[in-house]
Amino acid sequence: MPSPSRLRHSFTPDALARFSRLFDEVWKELLEEGVLDATHDPRLARRRLAKTLFRLARSPWSDLQMRQLLMRAFRNEAARSQRAQLQSRLLTELKARAVARTRASLPSLLVK
Repeated sequence: MPSPSRLRHSFTPDALARFSRLFDEVWKELLEEGVLDATHDPRLARRRLAKTLFRLARSPWSDLQMRQLLMRAFRNEAARSQRAQLQSRLLTELKARAVARTRASLPSLLVK
């Protein structure tokens, strides 16, 4: 017997049509907002969006709630990625400054 997390769910044709419209709306808005840009592989992003949509579809949430959750999930992911890139750049700059200060102070240390 399959475990509860591996149970299969089926959806009516009407539900699948609603999910398709919801998917297209969310995808379009993510692109318009710049949440997904050229750095993202569109195939992987679409697959992740679809998987997340079907995970949410198994819940009793309305289409509007699922749309909001999908948007929030992808926006949060983009924000985390941007923060990580910014932190990496700042760390690189700090290291470069520390190296420059060390190099600048070396001649004065050698003269003494």
